[in-house]
Amino acid sequence: MSRLCLPTTINTGDNEGGAVLNSKGSQIFFTRCPREKKENIGCDIFFAEKQGSSWKNASMIVLKPEGGDSLSCGHPTLDKSRGVYWCLLLICLVVKVGKDLWYIEYNKREKAWGATG
Repeated sequence: MSRLCLPTTINTGDNEGGAVLNSKGSQIFFTRCPREKKENIGCDIFFAEKQGSSWKNASMIVLKPEGGDSLSCGHPTLDKSRGVYWCLLLICLVVKVGKDLWYIEYNKREKAWGATG
């Protein structure tokens, strides 16, 4: 197995965390934390699809409620044991509520991720 640097569509000036690929290696999911001075902006989960030998632009999976910029979502993992891909993530509330584990499922029919618990 050879090591390759990820393109700037994924590896940006922000802080990207660990990544996970789907079983075909055609999709990548990762945590991205923006670097904004003196602002409390939480992390988000992004994904990108492979295009030839590189990757398309990464898109954010919308998980936070409106106005929830200080919430942080990260550490994605994928599992196909339930018949559909699902993404396990950590949501950390910055307002002294603590941390909890949540998962979302991908709805193939609607081509969208949805929070399920």
